[in-house]
Amino acid sequence: MKKFVYNRPFSFLLKKNEPFMFLLGQNSQLFLLLNTFNTHPGKALFVICIDSSTTKPIFTYDLTVHSKGSSLQLKTSVEKVKKWDGLNPPKPILMVPDNFYTSQDEMHLSVCIRKAD
Repeated sequence: MKKFVYNRPFSFLLKKNEPFMFLLGQNSQLFLLLNTFNTHPGKALFVICIDSSTTKPIFTYDLTVHSKGSSLQLKTSVEKVKKWDGLNPPKPILMVPDNFYTSQDEMHLSVCIRKAD
């Protein structure tokens, strides 16, 4: 689990075989960074918010993958779900080619999740 503060970028490594990472906001809001959809050749990444409340906080995120002087970036809103069924990814997603992984099968990620006031 990775704890974070809204509106501040944070970085970490994600292993190729890790299907997800829990991200915990400063108000204990739970997010999932998902790395589960295999595409040929690569993976699809996206963030969702797990929340069963009826309130509608609005979140957006920047997701950047870095590799050997190159980067891929996605800026979009966060989909809010009561539970993740694992079947259909939200749109849009970030498609990451296999060559963005290190020789240790890790990916360098930067994420910034923003909460609207």
